[in-house]
Parts: sequence; structure tokens; C-alpha cells
Amino acid sequence: MTVVCTLLGLAVCLCLIYRIGKNYGSPEISNLYTAPQALLYVLGIFCQQGLDVTPVTWSCRIVYWISYLTAIVIFSAYSGALVSSLANQRIVPPFTTFQGLLKHGQYKVATVADSSHLTTFQDSTDELLRRIYEELFDKNNLPSTFFEGANNICSIKNYAFIASYASVLALSKNISCGILALKKASLPENLGFVAAKNFPYLGLINFKLANLQRSGILNRIRSDELLQKLPEEKVIVDERQFRGSSTNFHSAEHRNSSGSGSATVGETSKMSST
Repeated sequence: MTVVCTLLGLAVCLCLIYRIGKNYGSPEISNLYTAPQALLYVLGIFCQQGLDVTPVTWSCRIVYWISYLTAIVIFSAYSGALVSSLANQRIVPPFTTFQGLLKHGQYKVATVADSSHLTTFQDSTDELLRRIYEELFDKNNLPSTFFEGANNICSIKNYAFIASYASVLALSKNISCGILALKKASLPENLGFVAAKNFPYLGLINFKLANLQRSGILNRIRSDELLQKLPEEKVIVDERQFRGSSTNFHSAEHRNSSGSGSATVGETSKMSST
């Protein structure tokens, strides 16, 4: 739209300047820059075509010069935007939050059967999580292992699997397709050590863990040892899986017959001992 408006504006300027010049005795050829002809000349400039007529007056030449300069700027900007869009594929999933998942309504949601993640949805007092469980969970076909659920992402169209970040990390080399982790659609997860009743060192372990968490060492270990082992370009998003004429998640679903999906990954938020 901007290009069309610019083209029309330059054509009008060329036509008006020509007519004003003719009223003051301009040496230009008669009926040279009528409205249709001026539009064709400016269009030829934008298409980088040579013109058979060169203006005599400086006013018309300036319009020509501005037209050439504008065409070069627009062409350069378009070329840069095209190269950038081809080089950097932007993946836009159909949803990024639990609200978006429920509103979309076309995804089957699953997690490992009899797991803590399933219990979170089953017994949740949050209306959103409860509605997701009632409306989107395929309760009769829940995977029995994380490996089965992760492979369902690649084999079942419109499939979202809820798993811990560590589980995805452990299975990343065995997953046959690229997966997309939706960090905004995640749940807090607690990790703990199981100890016998009246374990004599329980207080000491709790004290040490609390110090590690308070000093930030646990977060540092998580970022250094866990996140760096899961490269974003290789596992969280496999660009080859989503490359196509359109860079959105819907077109990626039809890239192969098996389809693709997303994984919502719960992040570890706290470590404690019990």
C-alpha cells in the first residue's frame, strides 16, 4: 500500500509540475506528462526500466531523481526484509498458554498415566486446569511412559504432552521430530529426597539444601548443567520440522503425514527433602 501511494504521489507531482511549467513557458514537449503518461513513467522507474524521454526542466528532473532514489530505497528494503524472513524462520504456535490451549480446543492433551502431573489436573481447584482435564485430556489413551508420550508428539496430529523438563532432556536423543516447549504453559514442580522416618541426618540435609537454594547455587547448577545440555535450536525447536511456505505452527503440522505437536514442559521451581 505504501509503494502504491508513493507511486501515485510522484506521478501526480510530475504531472502538476509539468502543467505549471507549461503555463510559464516551459520548453518541455506538449502533452508529454499527462496523468496516465506520468503514472507510466514513474512505474517504469520503479520497475528499473529505461525511459525514452529525458525532462528538459530541472523541476521535472528533480521529480525523476526522487523517483529513482525512492525506488532504490524501497527495493533495498524489500530485499533485506525478504532475505531476513528466509534466513530467520519465526515459529508461531497456535497457543502459548493454558488459556490459549483451551480456547484453541483442537489439541489432545496427555501426560503419563497415574503421574503427579495427571493428579495436578484431576484434583486442581483451578477452573482452567480442571476444564482442560475434562475437555481436552484423552483419559482412555494416556501413555504409560514419558518415552511413549514424547513419541506421540511426533506421530499424533495436534498432540500436546505435559512432562518435566528433565524428562524431555533425557529423551531428547530418542525423539524423532522437533518439539516446541511452551514455557508459559508450565506448572511448578517440586523435587525431593525420600528418607526413612526418624532419619538422623534429615535436619542437616534440609539445612544444606536451604543454604544452596538461598545462595542461588541450585539455580546456577540448573542453568549450567541442565539448560545448556538442551540446545534450543536442536531440541526445543527443530527448524527443519517447521520449515515451509508459511512459518506458523499450523503449516508445520502438514509437513509430513505423521504431523507434529508441542510439548508443555513443567519447570523445576524448588528442591526440598522429605
